[in-house]
Amino acid sequence: MSLSLLNFPESSKGERRDLMGKLLDSDDVKKSLDFSEATVQIDSLYSQILSEAFSGFSREHIQARLQILHTILCAEERISTSIAAALLPNSQNVEDMQERAHSLVQKLHAVLYIKDKSRSSNVALMATGNFRSKDIDMSCDIAYYHSVLTQKCFDIMMKDLKFDMCKFPSSFLKDSEVADLGVMEKVSGVLRYSCYHWAQHMMEAAPKNHKEICKWISEFLNIHVLFWIETMNLLQVSNQCTEILQKTRHYITKHNDCDHSELAKDIIEAANFATHFTRSQAALSTPHLYLSALATWLQNGTLSQRWKKQFSNIPSIRGKSNHSIQLISGSWDKSVRVWDASTGAQVQQFNGHTQSVSSVAFSPDGSQIISGSYDKSVRVWDASTGAQMQQFNGHTEEVTSVAFSPDGSQIISASHDKSVRVWDASTGAQVQQFNGHTQSVSSVAFSLDGSQIISGSSDKSVRLWDASTGAQMQQFNGHTEEVTSVAFLPDGSQIASASRSGS
Repeated sequence: MSLSLLNFPESSKGERRDLMGKLLDSDDVKKSLDFSEATVQIDSLYSQILSEAFSGFSREHIQARLQILHTILCAEERISTSIAAALLPNSQNVEDMQERAHSLVQKLHAVLYIKDKSRSSNVALMATGNFRSKDIDMSCDIAYYHSVLTQKCFDIMMKDLKFDMCKFPSSFLKDSEVADLGVMEKVSGVLRYSCYHWAQHMMEAAPKNHKEICKWISEFLNIHVLFWIETMNLLQVSNQCTEILQKTRHYITKHNDCDHSELAKDIIEAANFATHFTRSQAALSTPHLYLSALATWLQNGTLSQRWKKQFSNIPSIRGKSNHSIQLISGSWDKSVRVWDASTGAQVQQFNGHTQSVSSVAFSPDGSQIISGSYDKSVRVWDASTGAQMQQFNGHTEEVTSVAFSPDGSQIISASHDKSVRVWDASTGAQVQQFNGHTQSVSSVAFSLDGSQIISGSSDKSVRLWDASTGAQMQQFNGHTEEVTSVAFLPDGSQIASASRSGS
């Protein structure tokens, strides 16, 4: 109790003595002077502190203070009172709300102590509705407030993000060569918070707000997502952009209330573009997000077409590409190699597998390579540098076949362990596992739209799976020996399979 009084702000020794007397004279404490019942006394103390923070205010002002408290509670990091005020819903006078936030935090200092992002037990009690201050209900609807903060983050980004945030002096300079970009001055604290945490608030938002959140995402993708990637690069955290956008895709696809397939495609294209930029030399000079990365982005998606229409002055690439065609191979010598198809010269060699490599594939945009090996792992490589980016472990026997989904967001693998597994290409997390084959699975492939997966097995069957649910849709029997390879026709209307029988 004395510790809490010492933490009670802006009080003199006399004030603390008077407050201690007031607390000890309270009815709850008089009923329980036995220190073995410390919990009752602590509850009484905290109730008194909360009452002091909210007493003497009108109902309207109490609600405003509760909004401040709940905003601080639901924030994804420790925030200043100025950021808390700027994140409040329907806050027209931010300066006034900042003063209120400062006053409230000062009064609640003893019960709002936060260390290493963890929230104190008292705040947690208020969040679950188990803590009240006399007649004031301080419970917080966490999911609702995350919805509110999601909207606020989008509102702030749509309002404050813009092209060339820091007025870059020259595209011939790297970010590190500019003496004073003034990033922290030009990107406000609340805008930084919104850029960092909008997706996490979205993931924790109330399901009933899903359709509205999808509308905000769609508007954000039209152009502001480019300004967001620019700002994240200036803040030196652009490497998080792809993962954040992948989380966004997972969020919209896990709800079945309506068809968001087109929005999912746009998010995937934005994520792939973020990867294209952040893993290139262009990221060293932020203006080249537009001048180089967007100019050389050759995927013909509807989203990037809309982007390019708004930047008519960026370089336009037309005609034949001078880039050579490349081939990849996996070998019993445990290596993956990249070759120039026109000259036969070896371009890259990737080492890391500890046993023979059984299957390799390029990502749809050619920036990544996957390999499956008898060492039971699936690995992802940067096609240009040869650096290993991911390693997926989970198969219990040799991996026999690997493939990318058409949008590059997922990877499938087959194994002698009789399973087909689906992996998130950006995080390495296992998304699905398809069981049903009774012997080794030798070959897998995605349909052109990514909605279906086929597999061929030594059990002589070909099976068709729903890529999102893992449900088996069809089983094709007819081969008299092991199936060795499977493929979809380009239009998805038919499936081809090969077998050791020669058919």
